[in-house]
Amino acid sequence: MQGVGATSGLQFERIFFNVWTNLLPSFATFSVAADCLIQSAVELYGPTHPATAAIAQAIAAVGIPNTATCHDTEACR
Repeated sequence: MQGVGATSGLQFERIFFNVWTNLLPSFATFSVAADCLIQSAVELYGPTHPATAAIAQAIAAVGIPNTATCHDTEACR
């Protein structure tokens, strides 16, 4: 996995802030949190943006199961 670099730091701060303030429910599991991170990246930067790919790669690298989908369960709203 490649590092994200200092120039992308603000993008990741925005992704996490959006998750914590707008998407993450109080009952969140790791898989729901992972899905919310991906949803936030897609909402802010689009599905093909490098920041979205980096979030998905980081989640996969640490082995967090991403089984819940916000689009199916609305778990992140």
